[in-house]
Amino acid sequence: MLSNNEYFEYFIDFVKNNDKREILKEFGGANIYIPSYKTLLRDEELKEDFKTLIKQGLTTKNASLECAKKYDLSLNAVYLITKELRENLEPSLF
Repeated sequence: MLSNNEYFEYFIDFVKNNDKREILKEFGGANIYIPSYKTLLRDEELKEDFKTLIKQGLTTKNASLECAKKYDLSLNAVYLITKELRENLEPSLF
C-alpha cells in the first residue's frame, strides 16, 4: 500500500506523462491528498538530522528520541518519517 506522499508522487508523474483522458480513467472520482509544503520540508530536515545523529554514533532509538524532542513530535511520528532510513540501516534478520 502506498503512503499519501508516494501516491501524490505517483499522481504527479502520471499527470506529467499522460493526456487528459488517461488521467480521468486513472483518477476520476478519486480524492487526492496534497501534502503540506511545511510538513514535507520538516520531514526532509528531520531525515537529515536523523542521518547526522546516526553518523555521530547514536542508536536509531536515541536518534529518534532526539528528533522527536527537536521537532516536537511523538516518537511514533518520527518512526513513521524515518521508517525507510531505519530499514536501510538495520541488518536483515533473514
